[in-house]
Amino acid sequence: MKNFWFLLATALVFGISGVAFGYVGVGLDIECPGIPAGTTITIDGDLSDWAWAADYQYSKADCWVLSGDPVPDDDIDFVFNLAWSDEENMIYGAAAVTDDIYNADQTGWASGHEDDNLEFLVDGDNSGGTYQYGETPDYSNAQQIYLNPIFGLYCYGAGAHDDLAYLMGPPNEGAIGNQPESGDTDVSYTYEFKMLIYDALGDDIASSDDDVVHDLAEGDVIGFTLQWDDADETVVEATGLVTRDCQYSTTDNGMSWTDASAFSNAVLIAAPTAVSPATWGSVKALFK
Repeated sequence: MKNFWFLLATALVFGISGVAFGYVGVGLDIECPGIPAGTTITIDGDLSDWAWAADYQYSKADCWVLSGDPVPDDDIDFVFNLAWSDEENMIYGAAAVTDDIYNADQTGWASGHEDDNLEFLVDGDNSGGTYQYGETPDYSNAQQIYLNPIFGLYCYGAGAHDDLAYLMGPPNEGAIGNQPESGDTDVSYTYEFKMLIYDALGDDIASSDDDVVHDLAEGDVIGFTLQWDDADETVVEATGLVTRDCQYSTTDNGMSWTDASAFSNAVLIAAPTAVSPATWGSVKALFK
């Protein structure tokens, strides 16, 4: 099925479906099924309401190491899903993680990426290009978002956190389930979120009134990267660069932090008409 959807995503990007996108993503094409009618996902860190999506689950084996060296599963392991709601016009996500050492000790939002956390990098219109840092950053084109154990769900957005904080307010939600204490060992926990997707942010960065929210539809291909920061021990080198133990990503290169052309893709597909709950054991196994 995944090979089929890879071909479908490629066809959509080149306009065969009549929907135009400006950039073909790299790395993983993530099947993002619609949430079935009658199914409610509550953003509380309890992933039992994702059982219907077991056939669309991905794992660490589907990802790339962007920093550090590959580590064994007893160091860090994870599975994850994306889904979308036509009714709410929101992307949903969930991940279950096991980690040998949990680290969450940063004191400022700008260094939150030095904690163990989950990152999302989103380009609603899939136009690619530099969106933060560099000579001509345009944070309205794409956003870097964190679900962080200290600071919650927040938008980094070219370092303009205070101005862009409203993006991650209601109706966006994020939760960490079974959250450990910093320094705990051999832990299992979850991430869960839902959020609006933006084609562009308006000139008034203190207000959402002139932002352009993406209208989700079956067949859309959205620039979307997920990244897991594993920071058993964080070392700030003399150059100011941060050394994590490792960072896993759905994109296959190290440029997603500044260039939306480096994002992987989320391919929005129809809601399944049947579920296979037996395969949900791969999530349950993470909590043994």
